[in-house]
Amino acid sequence: MSPVRAFRPVVHRSALAELAAHGYHGTRLDAIAERAGVEEAEVLAMAPDLDRLLADAIVNGYEEWRSQREDWMPIGAGESLRSHLYDTLLSQARRLADPPPLVVAGIALLMEDLPDDLPAVAVCREHRSQAVSEMTAWLRYAIDRDPSMPASRPETSRQCAEILVAAFEGYVVGAVVGDAPEPVGFTEVLLGLVLHALGS
Repeated sequence: MSPVRAFRPVVHRSALAELAAHGYHGTRLDAIAERAGVEEAEVLAMAPDLDRLLADAIVNGYEEWRSQREDWMPIGAGESLRSHLYDTLLSQARRLADPPPLVVAGIALLMEDLPDDLPAVAVCREHRSQAVSEMTAWLRYAIDRDPSMPASRPETSRQCAEILVAAFEGYVVGAVVGDAPEPVGFTEVLLGLVLHALGS
C-alpha cells in the first residue's frame, strides 16, 4: 500500500471535519494536515488543490455513509406506507440529531454563495439530486404497493421527496446550532406533511 493510500481516509475525515467546522472559506490545507497528523505536502500529493481534496473527501464520505445506512428499505408484505415511512423518518431524524461532519459540510457548501462549477459544490448538488431521486422512486413504489393509498400523480412523489430533503436539511441546521426539534415530534409533523401532499 502506498503511503498516500494509507493515510487517505484520515485526511478525508479531517477535511470534512474542517469544512463542517469552518465552512468553505475558512478551511485551510495546513489545518487539514495538522488535524490528520501528516505533512501538508502529503495532503497536496492527494489532490491538486483544496477544492479537489474536499470533493474527493465528500465522495468518499458519502460512499461510507451509504454503506452504513439502512433507510428507504423496501416495504414488506402487509406493511403500510404510513408505518414504514414513519419508522424510516424517525430513524433518520435520530441519526441526524448529532449530524456527522459529512452531512454538515455538504449542507454548508450548498448554503454558501459559491460557484456551481467548484468540484466540491458540484459533488454536493449531485448527491442531493440523487437523494431526491431515490426518495421519489421509493415513494412511488410504496404508494403502488399500499392499496390504502389514494392514486397520485407521479410528480407528487417528487414533490414529497423535495419536502423530505429540505426538511432534513433544516433539521440538521437546527441540530448544529442547538435548536433542532425533538426527533419524534419532527417525524410526526413531517409524516403529516407528506401524507397530506399524497392525499392520504
